[in-house]
Amino acid sequence: QLIPSNLSIVTTLLVTLAKFGVAAAFTMIYIYSAELYPTAVRNMGVGTSSTASRFGSIISPYIFYLGVYHEVLPFILMGGLMVFTAILVLCLPETVNIPLPETIDQMQKMKRFKCRRNHENQDHYYENGTTRENIVVFSKKEDV
Repeated sequence: QLIPSNLSIVTTLLVTLAKFGVAAAFTMIYIYSAELYPTAVRNMGVGTSSTASRFGSIISPYIFYLGVYHEVLPFILMGGLMVFTAILVLCLPETVNIPLPETIDQMQKMKRFKCRRNHENQDHYYENGTTRENIVVFSKKEDV
């Protein structure tokens, strides 16, 4: 065992922390996927992301049957998948203080981590992080 049986409080705290982390990550998937897809395909993109997450939820209980072969194999597999996913998230574009993309072209021109950059077709960004493309943002001022 990773944690001795006489430390049940530590086990309970770790399980609670893990459930909190999974719930927070699941919530962020919906928010981030809505920001990532352009308006033209946002509903389809969020639906596809939801379908993929539900598919993972269906398969995940069966991973623990691998414990028959080795006691810690399910934990190694789940932990490894989480670390791999955390590394892949670094390749997604940043969406902080950037208006939501309206078209697919605007989405493709968003700043990304260097692993997604195509050296033949690099966009030139200015110091403020924008391209030459004009993006119009309308805001409505309300009196409180």
